[in-house]
Amino acid sequence: MALIEKGVKEGLKAANVKFPAQLGGCIFLFSFMMLAEKINPELGNAIFEALSPGAGILAKWLPVFFVPGLALLPLSPKIGTSVDVSFVSGEMLVLALRF
Repeated sequence: MALIEKGVKEGLKAANVKFPAQLGGCIFLFSFMMLAEKINPELGNAIFEALSPGAGILAKWLPVFFVPGLALLPLSPKIGTSVDVSFVSGEMLVLALRF
């Protein structure tokens, strides 16, 4: 999970995007697991099982890892109008409900 966050951080830096890497990593991991589940349900379950022990430990330390990113979120540049954000959020919700 730390490698995912480091990769997302470097990717955001290379793209010159100022967005908290912790949140970007969550979005990336969620998207990847949804895609893996769609392609092969066993693969999605295997990834979930592999990440579960680490996720349990991180759940105890969640405020330490996510509060800094969430505190900086209002300072990040705008990503679009409220219509754009609503559209993307709606698409993600529809995608999540389809599973």
